[in-house]
Amino acid sequence: MKNIEITEGLALFIVTLSVLIIVGLIYYLKKKYKKQQEKLILIKRKQLELKEELNLKNRELVANSLDLTKKEQVMQSVQKKLTSVHKNLSKRGFNDIQLHDAIRELKPNISKRPDKIFEKQFIEINPNFYSQLNGRCKSLTPNERKICAFLKLNLTTKEISEITNQSPRAIEVARHRLRKKLNLSRQDNLTSFIARIS
Repeated sequence: MKNIEITEGLALFIVTLSVLIIVGLIYYLKKKYKKQQEKLILIKRKQLELKEELNLKNRELVANSLDLTKKEQVMQSVQKKLTSVHKNLSKRGFNDIQLHDAIRELKPNISKRPDKIFEKQFIEINPNFYSQLNGRCKSLTPNERKICAFLKLNLTTKEISEITNQSPRAIEVARHRLRKKLNLSRQDNLTSFIARIS
């Protein structure tokens, strides 16, 4: 009888201990799972913040490029007009040194091409883009690479046209050539394809 009581007591103790171990293990796993979920949420938040920051930098880059392009166009127009006035004055025997100096001062500022500034800033924001693009197609021209960068920024044909001073038709032709070089089918979206390149 004592052996049965001891055996039952031992069995009860083992069952109780097993239940406590299982409950403790479940509690531990739930806590660990909750921590992992919190870490995952933090990682997703951080990724979202980084993506938003990248989008903001890209929008700033586009705005700066458009602004620089417009300023360059204005400076070129002013330079042409001043050069024309200077030539007309010179024909009449007037040689205005200040006007000549003003024209000369405009030239170096115009030569700082916005596309070079754009490319430098684009590479800072998207450091691996061109190398990965070249890995997919090595035969791209500098102009095609630039259009790919604009597509990476999700610019429309009209916006690319404004920045590059090319007609929308020329941009459409360039996009068509890009599709061929990248071996994209008609179903493949060029902008989505470029957007996936990081």
